[in-house]
Amino acid sequence: MLSKYSDRSLPNLSGLETMDALETARDDVYRVGTIAAADLIEGHGILPFGQVFEDLGKGESWETAFENAFGQSPNAFYVAFSKRYH
Repeated sequence: MLSKYSDRSLPNLSGLETMDALETARDDVYRVGTIAAADLIEGHGILPFGQVFEDLGKGESWETAFENAFGQSPNAFYVAFSKRYH
């Protein structure tokens, strides 16, 4: 998956959150999203993903659900991810 970006940097995760990005950069949304998910699993295991969905089901925002599950805000993850993969 990373080989698709051997000649360029990965796009910033924050730029891939919107419906517009899904329409205009679909491949990047799914590829970089997969890399980010694998990065989270590597660092935290699979169980926090279930916690995200539980919190979403309770009405939490996705940002709060993410922070509850992974112990960091999405923004903090984006910064750390960018440092690892750029």
